[in-house]
Amino acid sequence: MVNRRGLSEIIGASLLVLLALTASFGVFYYVKDSVDISSSPEVSCFDLNLESTFEFGSSCLDEDLGEIQTTVFHSQNDFGIKNIEFIFSGGGETISRWGCGENHETCSLANHGTSKKYYFSEANAGAVEEVLLFEGRNNCLIDRVSLSVC
Repeated sequence: MVNRRGLSEIIGASLLVLLALTASFGVFYYVKDSVDISSSPEVSCFDLNLESTFEFGSSCLDEDLGEIQTTVFHSQNDFGIKNIEFIFSGGGETISRWGCGENHETCSLANHGTSKKYYFSEANAGAVEEVLLFEGRNNCLIDRVSLSVC
């Protein structure tokens, strides 16, 4: 003869464990969907430079067209970078800034693992000595290159 009292305690304990697991999963999925990924810690400028997320290839000034041509390589490691900014400087002064990426309709980033050539028409192109590349979210200097004549 089976002891029914012992059997009901086992069933009761099993149901309590099952209820606890179900509640735990429910809380986990609720919290997981509620957490904003963008509130996670930002990537440091050091990390961006260490991984070489973007880097200049060739860069030159076409004096006839008054145009700056620069090639940028986008590595596989992007750290969620959606925007970059080109800063043209000469004589220690910023001459102009150009944004590129998600927030800019006329300029897109190179795909991961590829390079892309960018052309900038600049009224003061002859005064530009250097091009600096900044990450748009943290304003981190990623790379810089001196211009030569094409």
